[in-house]
Amino acid sequence: MTQKNPTKKIVIIGAGWSGLSAACYLANSSNKVSIYESSKQLGGRARSVEINGNSVDNGQHLLIGAYQETLKLLQLISANTNQLLLRQNLVLNMFSPNKEKFSLKTYNIASPFHLLLGLLFCSNLTISQKYKIIYFSIKLSSKTLLNKNDISVLKLLKSYKQPNDLIKLLWEPLCIATLNTPIEFASAKVFVNVLKKSLLGSKQDSDFLFTIKNLSAILPKPAELFLQQHNANIETSSRATEIIINNNSIAGVIVNNKLISTKKLILAIPPYACEKLLSKHSELAILTKQLSIFEYQPICTIYLQYPSDITLNQAMIGVWDTTVQWLFDRGVANQHGLIAAIISTHGTHMEMDNDTLIEKVQSEIALLFPNWPAPLHANIIREKRATFTCKVNISTSRPTNATTITGLYLAGDYTATDLPATIEGAIISGKIAATEINHSNKE
Repeated sequence: MTQKNPTKKIVIIGAGWSGLSAACYLANSSNKVSIYESSKQLGGRARSVEINGNSVDNGQHLLIGAYQETLKLLQLISANTNQLLLRQNLVLNMFSPNKEKFSLKTYNIASPFHLLLGLLFCSNLTISQKYKIIYFSIKLSSKTLLNKNDISVLKLLKSYKQPNDLIKLLWEPLCIATLNTPIEFASAKVFVNVLKKSLLGSKQDSDFLFTIKNLSAILPKPAELFLQQHNANIETSSRATEIIINNNSIAGVIVNNKLISTKKLILAIPPYACEKLLSKHSELAILTKQLSIFEYQPICTIYLQYPSDITLNQAMIGVWDTTVQWLFDRGVANQHGLIAAIISTHGTHMEMDNDTLIEKVQSEIALLFPNWPAPLHANIIREKRATFTCKVNISTSRPTNATTITGLYLAGDYTATDLPATIEGAIISGKIAATEINHSNKE
């Protein structure tokens, strides 16, 4: 082992969005920060990659107006959201290959009437179906919607008399889109929390925020510049392999076979990576077991490049009765003709090879848009562990940011934020870790 480096004030392992959030808030409080990332670039799963000469996102992300902490962080690091994000009223257009359609949009009036009016006038629903949606939406604001015990989203919807066709048309797509977990065992507690934040907050909270630049330009690059301006140390291709604990306090971390001494360490890496680092320490046995409980869900993003004049004529649509669940038109980012097809959670598509899956997705899109030509080329990005499975009672397994080891903290969307695996959850977690360290510095 090489000679140890000088002591660093605060060390962060992982430069995903939670690690960058923690780093920016700590640096803004005049802390000396060093951040180490195992890959060659910052951003974690929410980053950009090069495919066929195009910069595309590692997975398609949709932000919403309720992502208040995300917007606050972007403001802190002087990221110009007007140039990075396209804000639109909630417009949810769902299609099937059988030419069925469902449309829901919000109106420019005060909450909650912006949503209630949208529900009253949503297309292709019977009066009975509209009543059932409004009834459930009103119940969302009630403290009696859920008792103390968590149940599945499906069980919750059934208990409030939501019919099967409405579940299939609206609630199941929303559940998969927000929790990336099948409705049969997705946590109703987390789902309700998401709906409350997005639909029952202010009118602006329900807005869609589409990325009009690649993900790396949204946060990682502005955050990197901000950290450099605050004299932070950023090192990529730097993998942590061991943490050092002395007398129940953090003492350092081994990165690329070098000992980095520190009394404050944030592990901003996925639970399975944390588990590997912590499992060697008996004093962290309970936390290690807690981390081992997490299961994971995949997300497949299929990028299909059509001729530049091909467009959805809107930023996004939903699809049902198909393998594909959502289509995004990347023309909003000046990538004209580029369509991102999203398939979330486990399914038979995960057993298909890339060529077979591309052919299936292409054929489903052709049913929706029979006048479109074949794509010029297509590529798949598969994230097998894109998010944690947000299952019933997941809240009891989610760790807090502080650990039983003095100076050791966790950050990531899997921590106890009451949100599913989202950009907002990651940024909140990083901010909490930074806040706890700042408080400990004053003690």
